[in-house]
Amino acid sequence: MPHAAAAAGVTEEALWSALEQQPGVEKVSYPNAVTLTLNCKEVDSVRSIAKSCLVLLATQTGSDRLKGPEFSKARDFIKKCEAEAAQGLFTEDGRLMPTAAYDALIEAYGPLFNLIYVRSNAEGRTLAYVRLYNIYTWQLVLSEAGGPPNQEIALVSNPLDNRVWSDTVATEMHLDFDWLDSPDRASSQDTALRQIKTAFEFYEQRGRSQVVNNAVQNAFATHYSAGEPLELDERGEAACGDIATQIAQGIFRIPHERPIHAIRPVRNIDSEPSEVQGE
Repeated sequence: MPHAAAAAGVTEEALWSALEQQPGVEKVSYPNAVTLTLNCKEVDSVRSIAKSCLVLLATQTGSDRLKGPEFSKARDFIKKCEAEAAQGLFTEDGRLMPTAAYDALIEAYGPLFNLIYVRSNAEGRTLAYVRLYNIYTWQLVLSEAGGPPNQEIALVSNPLDNRVWSDTVATEMHLDFDWLDSPDRASSQDTALRQIKTAFEFYEQRGRSQVVNNAVQNAFATHYSAGEPLELDERGEAACGDIATQIAQGIFRIPHERPIHAIRPVRNIDSEPSEVQGE
């Protein structure tokens, strides 16, 4: 309030008096259907992804091991974005993940998990499998051959809760190398669209839960003091009516408005400094 009063060029008392005399109004409206074109700038996106894969692998092998000619094509693609370097380096992958691994990731890291999985075979052929928000997937060939053999490392995270992640998931979940080495681009767009639909359905359900939670909190704040239980008396019926109305307005996207009353906080006189202190 001191800052607001200073910005308005009035005293705090004058500002409080104005707010108390004229309640404000909260207006809630909803946009029409939003349409957009999804455009994944493939090469630029995958350059960043390829770098992340090499950095992850370097945590296990050391960065010097990745400076040799075996990884030169991937490095040139990252640094120079050379079109010829991109040839054969990455492929969109429209396949479903093996069921056991997929279900384990969903359960532990949520429906929109991010995954970077890097693995090499005995000949040092090094592949990366990257799944972004559990929607779009790429397979990258980091080294045709000669890289560090029999390496396996993965990083997974839950973008809905940044406290939930793991860099040891490769010890718990394995993707077969031959499966990694046989991506299928043909169905990538259909798979991505199906996963986007799943993500939207998740957010729609989450939004409904937030509508219900907000309605309950608003109703209790209006009709009850902190800690009071809900009772089916006149006050309780009013609270339940408010909850039902707010839920209906939120779910059916009904524009509405409600008054906002400013309440001046009660000052603790005992804690206020005395005006005559020091006299």
